[in-house]
Amino acid sequence: MSFGRLGASGGFGGMGGSSSANNRDFPYPTFPFTTLAKLQTVSDMQAHSAGTYVDQAMADSPYGATAIQWTANGSNGGVISKTLLSTPVDVRNGNIRFTFKPLNQISNSPGLFQFNIVIMSAGTPAAPSGNNHQAVILLPIEQLSTSATVGRWQSIGIPVNSNFTAVGTGADLSAIKYATISLGGGANSMALGNVDFVPNPRSKAAVLVRFDDGYDQSYTIGFPLLQAVGAPAALAIGASQTHINGGGQLTTSQIRTLLNAGWQYMSQSWSTEDQPTVDGWTSAQRLAEYVSTRNVAKQWNRYRDSYDGTYYSNVNYQDMVAWPELNASFRTLTNFLSGVASGGPLYLGEGFPFGDPKNIISLGLASDGGSGVTLTTFLNTALEQARTNRGVLVLTIHNELGDPNALQAFNDMITYVTVTHPSEIEFSTMRKLLAPYNGDALQG
Repeated sequence: MSFGRLGASGGFGGMGGSSSANNRDFPYPTFPFTTLAKLQTVSDMQAHSAGTYVDQAMADSPYGATAIQWTANGSNGGVISKTLLSTPVDVRNGNIRFTFKPLNQISNSPGLFQFNIVIMSAGTPAAPSGNNHQAVILLPIEQLSTSATVGRWQSIGIPVNSNFTAVGTGADLSAIKYATISLGGGANSMALGNVDFVPNPRSKAAVLVRFDDGYDQSYTIGFPLLQAVGAPAALAIGASQTHINGGGQLTTSQIRTLLNAGWQYMSQSWSTEDQPTVDGWTSAQRLAEYVSTRNVAKQWNRYRDSYDGTYYSNVNYQDMVAWPELNASFRTLTNFLSGVASGGPLYLGEGFPFGDPKNIISLGLASDGGSGVTLTTFLNTALEQARTNRGVLVLTIHNELGDPNALQAFNDMITYVTVTHPSEIEFSTMRKLLAPYNGDALQG
C-alpha cells in the first residue's frame, strides 16, 4: 500500500513510554502520507548503483525484522524503487520525507551528508523521465542523529515549495507518480527507508518562541512585548531543580503568570545538564530524571505541557546513550542550531507535519550563522522560509534580550507576524500546534 498514517510510532521517532495510556498526555498525531519510493528490502528496487545493497537484520527497523543496508564504494549511488502510483498525488502543499539510519559517522566532503530526491510525473521506474523536480540536500552532521559508529532511525522532511527545482521542463507537481534517490559517496554506510509525501494540513505558518534556562528576561522583557499582541511562547527551564527562584531566574509566581497567559511549560532536565553525568547513569536513573522534570509542571496543573521536550547541552540528537530514555519520555524533542551563513539560516526549514518529531530544528535568536548580516535580516530569512512552506519556525532565546540587536530582531519578528503577514503566519506553542490533530483540549 502507498497510503498510510504517519505518527511518532513510525519507527524513526517512537512515542515511547506509557504515560498517554493514563489520559495525562496526548500523543504525537497521526497524519496521512503516500509512499513514492518503497525501500524496505532489496527486492523493492528496480535498480541501484555505486555500492552494495543487502537486506540486513535490524531489530529496530520500522519495516520489520530487516532493512536495506547501503555501503558506498567511494562514488555517488542511485536508487530507484519499483513504486509507481496508479493514482498520481499532488505534492504542491507538503513535504517529501526520507527515512534512514546512519550506520557510521557520515563522512561526505565537506563534512555533509548529501543526497538528491527526484520526483517524477512522467516515465516509469524502468525508464525514468529526464523532466523532473529535484531537491539537492547538503545536510550538516549536526542535524543527524549519529554517533561514532551507529545512529538511530530518523527522517528528514523536505518542503516541496522551497527545496525542489525543475530539471528539464520539470515534473507536473500535481500528478507525481514515483521518486528516486541518489546518495553521496565517501565512506558512508546507512540503512535506507521509504520516500514519502506528507501533505500539510495547515493554512498558516507558525512561529514557536521558546525561552530557555529560566532567565527572568522572559518575564520582564519578552512577556510584555508578546502579551501586547496576544502571542504565547514557551518556557524550557533547563535544570529546573536549580533554575527556578534563583538569582536572575524566574520565580514560581512569574511562571504561573506566564502559563495563565497561554504559555507552555516544556521539559528539559531536572538535576543536571552535564552529558558525562547523564550518560553515566543507568537507564532507570535517566527515566527517573525525566519523570522528575515533567513533575515540576504539576504545581501549575500543566503536566501535559511537559510532554514536549528539548535536548540540552550535549545530551542531544547525537547522544545515543541517552536516546532511549529521551525517546520514551517525550512526544517531541527540539534541536538547537545556530544557523548557517549560506543556504540557510537553516539548511532545511521545518515543514508541517514535522519531518522527525524527535529532531525538530530550532534557531537561536542571537546567531547570524557567521553571515555578518544583522540579526533582523537573518531571522527574517528564516521567517520567510517558514511562511513559504506554511511551516514552523522554532525560535530559541536564552538571555539575549538585553542586547539591543537581539531585541530589535525580536521586535521586528513580532511586526512581521502580526502586522506584515498576519494572514499567513501566527504565533503558537508546540502543544497548541498539535492540538487540532490529537484531540487535546489544552486543559491541564
